[in-house]
Amino acid sequence: MSSTYEPVGTVSAIDGMQCYSVGHSSRVIIAAYDIFGFNIKQTRQALDTLANQGFKVIMPDFFRGATWDHGADFSQLMPWIQKHGSWDVCKADVKMIIDHVLASDPSAKIGMLGFCWGGWIGMQAASDPTYKLSSWASVHPSLLTAEGVAKTLSPACLLPSKDEPDYGAIYEALSKKPFAAANRFQRFEDCVHGWCAARADYSDALNAARTSEALGIFAGFFASTLAPGAKL
Repeated sequence: MSSTYEPVGTVSAIDGMQCYSVGHSSRVIIAAYDIFGFNIKQTRQALDTLANQGFKVIMPDFFRGATWDHGADFSQLMPWIQKHGSWDVCKADVKMIIDHVLASDPSAKIGMLGFCWGGWIGMQAASDPTYKLSSWASVHPSLLTAEGVAKTLSPACLLPSKDEPDYGAIYEALSKKPFAAANRFQRFEDCVHGWCAARADYSDALNAARTSEALGIFAGFFASTLAPGAKL
């Protein structure tokens, strides 16, 4: 990970929706960014790194150009998410991207990776059988609940930071699933919320190393859950 990195993916419209895409593979990861939106170089560097491990990664601009602009005043966060990033707002977009992928490559296997808010979107998509997700993952997740993950239908890989609440009940709910053996959980106790996305500082050696570690975990997780013929 580098503080001077320039993303190598391309931005183009899929059914009128701007998307950042990188890589070529039938193993497809749909990424959902954090509240700081579509144009964050650190987030794109993470996606490029995964693509280099043999995945196609697509990050739609769910907020359609909007980004959190209230600084540290998070009192307006939930109303802002309700306007720009609720499941009702985003669910048709997720389905459209999935349908586009499968129309282009019927053999594709699809997972979702969410940063912060994006992890909650992944949880929602993984709870609906019509979305056909083979797995979902999130780093420094937000808004996840034990009740929410209990509804999911595919394996999860969750990598919270030291700033997230205790995930014991969430892990327990996922451990009861028939796919429990495929789940991956690891708390990064020396990382802050956002260390792989907008708050990442890759001039800091620890941050860069921990991001590389997290992306390695995701690459292994998606390699197994998106493998042809994987039955989980």
